[in-house]
Amino acid sequence: MKTRIGTLTVAMVLPVMMMIARAETPGKTLLKTIDGQPDLQGVWVNPTLTPFERPASFADKAKLSKLEMTELEKKARANQVDRAPTPGDPGTYNQAWSDGGTKVRQRRPSLQTEHTTRRLPASSPPPIDLARIRLT
Repeated sequence: MKTRIGTLTVAMVLPVMMMIARAETPGKTLLKTIDGQPDLQGVWVNPTLTPFERPASFADKAKLSKLEMTELEKKARANQVDRAPTPGDPGTYNQAWSDGGTKVRQRRPSLQTEHTTRRLPASSPPPIDLARIRLT
């Protein structure tokens, strides 16, 4: 088991270290796409406990208190335990494949900053496909 975890850790950390070393090498330019934009392809890792949308429990809060941050971290630690699937559940990825973070790194209650409610706007209905409508 330790060998698997060690191999997985090396497989995840090594590419990141190589990218950092490449970016810090003097005289090297960043890769660009065909249209001249920075090439942002690759694996992005953004582990955070801060939800994208503001939860209803934090509706009126601009910042989280230290106590609220600690409570979120405790809940996250409790959820980071591999459990056997419930009867009828085929199971999901274990904790080695998902990293939701272990710390609240900012005091904001959500990552969403564009809307006053800090929630995504309601989605609009799908467009009507006029080509499929038969006029009778």
